[in-house]
Amino acid sequence: MPLSLLPLLAAAIVWGVVHSLLASHTFKAWVRRLAGEKAYNRFYRFAYNLFAAASLLPLLAMLLTLPDSHLYTIPEPWVYLSVLIQGGAVFVLIGGVIQTGVFEFAGLTQLSGLEEKPEMVTDGYYAYVRHPLYTASLAL
Repeated sequence: MPLSLLPLLAAAIVWGVVHSLLASHTFKAWVRRLAGEKAYNRFYRFAYNLFAAASLLPLLAMLLTLPDSHLYTIPEPWVYLSVLIQGGAVFVLIGGVIQTGVFEFAGLTQLSGLEEKPEMVTDGYYAYVRHPLYTASLAL
């Protein structure tokens, strides 16, 4: 493994751990107690998404600025299967966001205060996996 890949790998791991901790029930319960139920329901999802996107920017900058190196090659015909799986993953990602609702997913519905009591989505992709967006992201 090239040494230039280590900082990128470390940054990705840190981002993933922080992202997961902020999405944990324990952290959400702490924020709910600290901010109150009404403020939590209205602002948490938007703030979480804003932080996740902003904290991802340095990682993306590392991807663009670190020296490029060839890690592996997928031989034919397997490369076509890989592209097919990744294309399906993109399809599931887009479909999962649409199924959840783009504005609700981003936290804008909650931020507006117009959201009624949230309902758990159990149909479509969510009938098969708990979190289709994470599952599809693993295929990318």
